Amino acid sequence: MGLFKANAPYQSWRMILRGGVMQHFKFILAAACAVVATQAMAADPFVLMFGQKTATASETRTYFVPKHLGFFKEEGIEVTLQPTDGATQEMQLLAAGRGDAGLGAPPAILLARGSGAKVRAIFNSVPYHGTAIAVMGDGPIRDPKDLKGKKIGVMSMGASRTLDGFAMTQAAGLDPKTDVEWLPVGFGVQAALALQRGDVQALVLWDLTYADMEANGFKLRYFTFPFQEGIFGYVYVSTDEKMATRRADIIKVVRAGTKATIFALTNPEAAACIYLKESGRWDTAADKAKAYQAAVAVVKLDAGKTRDIKADIGTFPPGGWEKVRDYYFSLGVIKDKLPAEDYYVTDAAFYAEANNFDKDKIVAMARSYPNTCKDAK
Repeated sequence: MGLFKANAPYQSWRMILRGGVMQHFKFILAAACAVVATQAMAADPFVLMFGQKTATASETRTYFVPKHLGFFKEEGIEVTLQPTDGATQEMQLLAAGRGDAGLGAPPAILLARGSGAKVRAIFNSVPYHGTAIAVMGDGPIRDPKDLKGKKIGVMSMGASRTLDGFAMTQAAGLDPKTDVEWLPVGFGVQAALALQRGDVQALVLWDLTYADMEANGFKLRYFTFPFQEGIFGYVYVSTDEKMATRRADIIKVVRAGTKATIFALTNPEAAACIYLKESGRWDTAADKAKAYQAAVAVVKLDAGKTRDIKADIGTFPPGGWEKVRDYYFSLGVIKDKLPAEDYYVTDAAFYAEANNFDKDKIVAMARSYPNTCKDAK
């Protein structure tokens, strides 16, 4: 279930985070732990969660390419991809033992860890901050300050990107509690249509879903802010307990994802085609050429940010977690500053093992991989 009701009146977000979220988190945690006590998790496939209700091209590197190309199989592990209603719910479920790892944005980890949940980031999947405020490209809003009195659409009130939206409106000089109204509108084309119709006047989502909107003909204008420099945007996350009991399996999963990252960097068109075929969207697409173009746009953006494949992929920049923590503390999103090492895996050997494979072999595979989607009409 979602953390917030979609039709609930918007409340002070600091009070929500410090009060309602924490109480709700503890309730869900206790209930889920009772269920987990009856399960033999070790015998189950590896459960990888993500913070959306529907898998999209955003999961190309983390799931669809590794599955299709047999990277999971090479590692000797079976992976199940499980949707959630946002990263906040995902943290709750992970803390309760309902999954082995997940994918989400850093604010959700800060909040969960501060509430006592033993979750931590284990791998840096997107080493830049991809959240932005988006408005219609030909619309009247030319400055984020113009959003005063307007409605802003978010995926859900429990999504970690919503926390970014609170930070961004405050960075624009607005009060996120009183100056704007927040409405859940989903993501992708569904959210773009809500913006186009005027149901909301802005969106706070992420770059990959914006790329999908643009590829489907929506022209957008974006606002970003100085605080985003040097903040990473999307990470693998697990728990201290899982790191102790399934460390080897976790490494296998992120190593398969690292192989897929190199494949997508080398041949994003083939990776997009793999996503469409493996997800089943190729067979159901009314316009295959348009579906392919949209998937390519997403994968190119996702893979196109600077990554040195010769270095260890997935590491966090020095001081990165301190910057993330201090910023969200200054906004009141978190009430305590924990040591930075409480939020992520600091063991260099973990990242080295995740990168321990022949990267040149993956590059060669990607360069020669046939793309069966490129000539679609």
